[in-house]
Amino acid sequence: MSGLVLLTLVLTYQAIGPSLIAGAPWPSGSSDPSVVNSYFGHGALGSLVLVQFMTVPPFLLFFFSLRERLSGGGRARFWSTLGLMFVGAEVPLILGGAALQGALVSIASRGGDAFPLYRFWDLYWNSAAYLLEASFLFAFAFAMTHSASFPRWVARLSLVVGGLLGFNVFVVWTGLPPTAALPANLLFAVWFLTVSIGQLRLSRSDVPSAHTSAP
Repeated sequence: MSGLVLLTLVLTYQAIGPSLIAGAPWPSGSSDPSVVNSYFGHGALGSLVLVQFMTVPPFLLFFFSLRERLSGGGRARFWSTLGLMFVGAEVPLILGGAALQGALVSIASRGGDAFPLYRFWDLYWNSAAYLLEASFLFAFAFAMTHSASFPRWVARLSLVVGGLLGFNVFVVWTGLPPTAALPANLLFAVWFLTVSIGQLRLSRSDVPSAHTSAP
């Protein structure tokens, strides 16, 4: 359930909310100060920062539950624990990225120049975050190959998504359009949905029926 809550919150602050308020998702890669200041000049975008803050508890719960599910054997435990470490490393980045977005909105909506801070935020959020996400996707993919909890195709999907997220690290640096990062982000959402459903099914199968538990 935490994965479905997390996915809903992420879509709200990352795609749906910005599109409704400013007409497009958060910008990335722009070198035009007027475009950046005009976009972040929508003061209502500041409310989405609180939504991003709220993603941290379900984010940690989802991946801690996944790590517990995959930590049965030696190698699976190693890789799932490593994945959880990368997840923990991303939490300060999530909170810091949200705070920076709030600062951008606060500056631009008051007539200031948010562009210098925007360049820092763009590299911080739209490059560094992808590195950590690719790292924990690979780690959990390797854990899945040594666990019977998920079908092999889920592990392969994890590797594909991890590779695409690794590619996204370089989108901002190479000047590619933001749409180049879209395939990885869409597949990442599919991955969350797939693993969340798998976790729910596994959790239900772990619960003994009333007949089997009765004396």
